Amino acid sequence: MRIAPRPAAVAGVAVVAALGLAVQAAGSGGLAGAVPVALAAALALAMAVDLALSLAQPTPELRLRSCGQPSLGKRFTAVVEITETAGRPRPVELSLDEPPGLRWDPGSARGLTDPGRPVPLELSGVASRRGPCTVERAWLRFPSRLGLLSLTLARRLDAGLSVLPSLADLSSARAFARASGESRGTNRRRLGADQESGERYGLREYSPGEDARRIDWKASARHRVPLVRLSVPEDDALVAFAIDAGRLMTSERGGRSALDLALSAFIACGDAALAAGDRVCATLFADGILARMDPVRSRASLPRLAAFAAGASARPADPDFPALAAHLRRRLPKRSLVVIVTEASETMPLRDLESAVASLAGRHSVAVAFIRDEGLEAMASDPAPGRGVAYRAAAAAEILGFRDRAAGLLSRKASVTVSSPAELAIDLTRLYVEAKARNLV
Repeated sequence: MRIAPRPAAVAGVAVVAALGLAVQAAGSGGLAGAVPVALAAALALAMAVDLALSLAQPTPELRLRSCGQPSLGKRFTAVVEITETAGRPRPVELSLDEPPGLRWDPGSARGLTDPGRPVPLELSGVASRRGPCTVERAWLRFPSRLGLLSLTLARRLDAGLSVLPSLADLSSARAFARASGESRGTNRRRLGADQESGERYGLREYSPGEDARRIDWKASARHRVPLVRLSVPEDDALVAFAIDAGRLMTSERGGRSALDLALSAFIACGDAALAAGDRVCATLFADGILARMDPVRSRASLPRLAAFAAGASARPADPDFPALAAHLRRRLPKRSLVVIVTEASETMPLRDLESAVASLAGRHSVAVAFIRDEGLEAMASDPAPGRGVAYRAAAAAEILGFRDRAAGLLSRKASVTVSSPAELAIDLTRLYVEAKARNLV
């Protein structure tokens, strides 16, 4: 507890001090000299009585009633209920702890307690870090019973919050998916719907070891390459997201980590898939499988996607793409659309990614989204003179060359996009929409 004198008490102390100085300057003694001492004693006694009366009144109870749904960069409001269990109404000011990544607006929430009834107080804040956080304590400030003192109490709150990735891309991805769906609606027969069986089908390149009876010989003759015809029931499409949470995903793009960008795009694209009636599941991986979300259906399951994204965290390790492929082969017995979002740009992880995609493409339709490192691209094209600058530019160009060559090789087995941070959600949704249009899932 913190105790401080109120302005009225401070003024009283100042008056007594001034009176004592005046008496001392006048050289007065006896009864006149005792007056300031008596006033000071009376004021101290009043403060002690005031403190005792204030402490006799039970402290209010606190409860976090609601906190909206905080997401990165978006302002939200927390509502804390204060219940005075006994005593009389009193004005109160409320402030909350600020855990890392959470900032409340300056100033306190003010209100008047009502004994026996909860009084809601609102505080607005903004989050700059995704994931779980805990507001451990609340601070209550109220005047004492006689108004001479100001008391500040710390109360345990232990309110857990879960900060979601930025949802700013959700509306634009929804608009893109809606426009794409409307443009495809008039050309449904041209997109490969089998009118007799009620199934959709697609074509992909034949992989060695597959059953030769699945080859579509007419299509293979037209395209001069062995093609396999795939049939997928109209209402049984599964979109499986695989999100890289390795060390490179901790790098920042415009103030947001690559992992945050990937999770925001996952929510946006997953929302489009749920709106289209498809199922969505997700896997978070680094040097192993970190977390997974079982398949969900319908847009009412969007909070499940958001909760999965809010709890995701990166690990300082290279991504293990072979382990991811083995996991997906076990988890996905039926043909699905596998969407891999990664920042892999080094030789060994890229080679592992190529082999993982090749092992998945025999059964599934695969899409790979790389997140562009605009800082690395700017470094590769830096025209500034100097030996150090030239070395950095050459190293950056080599890394980008690895990624571009890998993207070219992957495009033989998968749909590939290299997206800027601002366009990742739209590009991921476009990959999904194109796979649906080509009846690959």
